[in-house]
Amino acid sequence: NGSNHLPVFTIRDQPRFPYRGLHLDVSRNFQPKKEIYKLLEVLSMYKLNTLHFHLTDDEGWRLEIPGIPELTAVGSTRCHDPQEEECVVPQLGSGASKTAYGSGYYTINDYKDILRYANDRHIRVIPEISLPIHTHAAKRAMEVRYRKYMNYGNKSAAHQFLLTDFEDKTEYLTMQMFKDNAINICMNSTYEFIRHVVRSIKDMHVDIQPLRTLHIGGDGMADVWSNSSDCQTQKIVNGVNDTHHLRQYFVSKVSKILDDEGLRMAVFEDVLSNENTLLNVTEISPKRDVMVLNWNNICEWGNGESAYKLANAGYNVVIGHATHLYLDHTHEPDPKERGASWASRYIDTRKIFGFVPSNIYYNPDQDSNNKPFTQIDICPSNGICTTLKRPENIIGMQAQVWTEAMRTVEELHEMIFPRLLGVAERAWHEALLERTEDKVERIRKTNEEWTSFSAALTKEFMRLDKMGVMYRLPPPGARLINGAVRVNTAFPGMHVEFSLDNEQTWSVVTTDMIIVGKEDVHFRTRSADGSRFSRVVTIKGN
Repeated sequence: NGSNHLPVFTIRDQPRFPYRGLHLDVSRNFQPKKEIYKLLEVLSMYKLNTLHFHLTDDEGWRLEIPGIPELTAVGSTRCHDPQEEECVVPQLGSGASKTAYGSGYYTINDYKDILRYANDRHIRVIPEISLPIHTHAAKRAMEVRYRKYMNYGNKSAAHQFLLTDFEDKTEYLTMQMFKDNAINICMNSTYEFIRHVVRSIKDMHVDIQPLRTLHIGGDGMADVWSNSSDCQTQKIVNGVNDTHHLRQYFVSKVSKILDDEGLRMAVFEDVLSNENTLLNVTEISPKRDVMVLNWNNICEWGNGESAYKLANAGYNVVIGHATHLYLDHTHEPDPKERGASWASRYIDTRKIFGFVPSNIYYNPDQDSNNKPFTQIDICPSNGICTTLKRPENIIGMQAQVWTEAMRTVEELHEMIFPRLLGVAERAWHEALLERTEDKVERIRKTNEEWTSFSAALTKEFMRLDKMGVMYRLPPPGARLINGAVRVNTAFPGMHVEFSLDNEQTWSVVTTDMIIVGKEDVHFRTRSADGSRFSRVVTIKGN
């Protein structure tokens, strides 16, 4: 009635998952502190309560560590230096200059500022130090440190944090085309390095947001220590049967370091298996408290049941399935779109909205060649799927942002948004569609609920515009029928513009507009505030 008063009412609401997260990779391409602030603001607005902060990888070490200045002096910078004495080599389009894309790090004070900003918005920061693979930047930095102290004649200091066995001639090639990105997990200095880094990060969290969990990576595991004399010794001393089982030795050692510091270990699932057999959680952590990010649900690889297998084995599982929650993948299957397609031909907001975390077997639909999955494709054991016996161990879900193809802030925003809103919705709310066993009926309910959700996004786009979030604008669908324009958009309410003069001037498409002429007709979608536009689609003239 025009007043500022609301009637008395009660709202009953609660999240389905205690863990609702975003994984952000700032190693491949760095983003400054102010951009992290902006992302935290949006996470808070949509009730996502965890930032999984991927601070290190092959391409860059992004956090200052007291006592080891080489990590950022060398490891955070890219430039043309084939010997990697001053920096790591240029990659991912970063250019040859130290001041170009790809260089940068957070000082201790920067990191503390980020922690304060997150804590004020009820967001838990889980830092990740990627181990034992994906460590090219750290290895190179520690080799520079080693040579510096050897030149000083200080052999003890030179070896203190060394990660490289110079005598190990094992040859390997990772998926990212690195031949030297694995630290030696059998050297005592490796664990001295890990212990120092862990304690340093823990100290940064004190009195701001006490550190509870530290993620150690573990993805992309490979058997890369077969020719290491140190590892041969460890096999004898610790009774390790083969190089493959050294990963259990590594995980147990790091778990003990974290346990001594009162921290829970988080990992990617790759590090927890030996030849498709899961490691016993009690052999890794006496407290049986290990958090696992389950990304690999690729049915073509035989991993459609992995989340439930991990949960049943006693691990605390965060679902981050590559087929639905990897935001580095293309929004749509078009060669003009930015992003990957190895896990799914596309991942759009609608696909994320239809994700069913309560029953992972509802999610597989088609393989990369558009062939429908069979029950045996999803569950290779004669189509008999693993039953989730410990549902309490599925603690949350998380979107993954890997930034190899996201150099600028605009590119980062366009890949994250608006898809993250679908993640936020599904992490908070169990939809009716999830309770529907019949597939046809489930699709109907999904379409029905999507209609309502996508309409609500119009308001959210205006909010994001005001915050300076450059969400992706989907190009319109358009066709001409007897001269009449028919357009649609992925989200209702978006304005579509057209051009008849080779994109020199633009006008808004109106209902049943008639276009006369034989020119090419160009179309684009406009943002809610009118400041940005989608890529252009064209209907060729006669």
